[in-house]
Amino acid sequence: MILFPRNKPVIKDLNGYYVDIGKMVEHYQGQLTSGAIHFKASSVEGVVFFDEIEPLTGIVDARDGFLHGAEAVDHLFNAASRVNFTLGVYEVSPDTLYFWTHLPNAQPIYDNLSTEFADLNALVQKMKSEGLTGLIDVQGPDCSESSVILFDNGRIVDVASPLIDPELVAVDQQLDALVAAMRNGSGSFSVRQILPEPGAETAKSDSSNNEGESDFMILEELMDIFQRAISSQFKDFHSLFRRKCIANAERFDFLDPFVAEFEYTEKKIFFSGGASQEELLRGLLTTLIELAEELKIFGQVRHALANWEKKWESVLKRQGIAL
Repeated sequence: MILFPRNKPVIKDLNGYYVDIGKMVEHYQGQLTSGAIHFKASSVEGVVFFDEIEPLTGIVDARDGFLHGAEAVDHLFNAASRVNFTLGVYEVSPDTLYFWTHLPNAQPIYDNLSTEFADLNALVQKMKSEGLTGLIDVQGPDCSESSVILFDNGRIVDVASPLIDPELVAVDQQLDALVAAMRNGSGSFSVRQILPEPGAETAKSDSSNNEGESDFMILEELMDIFQRAISSQFKDFHSLFRRKCIANAERFDFLDPFVAEFEYTEKKIFFSGGASQEELLRGLLTTLIELAEELKIFGQVRHALANWEKKWESVLKRQGIAL
């Protein structure tokens, strides 16, 4: 079963025969902060999640197997030229993008609980109270009627099941219908959990307790926007950024690689120089924008940069920086 948020369709029922997939992705990257493109045909179904800069990951359910990740994205994009897909585009909230893209990686915490010994409604309430981020997989007696209940921090965000009336749209009604359908039948339940992103709690704590580290988070997010955009063009971001820093060494000597005060590695910034946070931010912003313009990809990062500016508006205003 292909899972994605179907409640915010931007456009659907497009005939893929008449669509240039690459241009469609580029268009909606400029229109949405993040989203999903649903591909459906008789032999294959899939979804590609994207943000403002690049396709992030994909999921494919085909006759010859299940794919997840970049391989799934390539499979769907390549198949679009020979398979007549029906296409739909759905908006995905940035706050839930990690949830949807990591569902296939959810790890089992309770597996194969028989309906003979476990009550679905009681299990749902337990997962609510424990703040589950993940899903309950509900299997019918012959394993052909798979249903799922999706949780985000203990809140039920969707119920997908062939056992309930498709006209039901309210989550509470969907859940009640699924519980009723399973009450007198046999089957099994499995609970799978999405593990939190490594370092998420540390980053949250650092940003709230130390303003200097908060400013470094601004810089790291800025670097990440341009790194992903340049890397999506199959170019070496680090070598191009280093070359541009050398060219700008007279203006921003603290970025000069030969001085070695500034280092960006594994999406983290390490700085040992005496430049202020404002000087560092101005230098990075100028250097990265000039690099993007030289590579003719500034249009690609413009939407992400606007969102970054909005997120850090108070810090930028305090430092007198405007894009």
